[in-house]
Amino acid sequence: MKRILVADDDSSTRFLIQTVLKKHFDVTMAVDGTQAVSFLHSRSDWDCVVLDIMMPNMDGVEVLNVIKSTPSLCHIPVIMLTGSQDVRAQAMAMQGGAVTYFRKPFSPTQLVAIIAATAKS
Repeated sequence: MKRILVADDDSSTRFLIQTVLKKHFDVTMAVDGTQAVSFLHSRSDWDCVVLDIMMPNMDGVEVLNVIKSTPSLCHIPVIMLTGSQDVRAQAMAMQGGAVTYFRKPFSPTQLVAIIAATAKS
């Protein structure tokens, strides 16, 4: 089963994502970017990471930068989520190496399909 790490500071969004994804993937939830980085370094078998862009302590773009600049993590596909309408955030995420970008609210079916297609085998 593919291992997915999801980082989002909003508890209701985490609940929705976990409820949808756990039917298809082995999901670990992080409450912010700092916890996500800790989880990323704690094991090496992540197949995909889903990051909220706006989080306290360390935002999603900062986590993306850590992933893409760390040799043992840089191969992991990253999907970005945000409630923001700021196109600059989208551009920074895509320039930073994210494979795609979803705005909240998002389609759970579409998120599952994108993760399934994107997660490394």
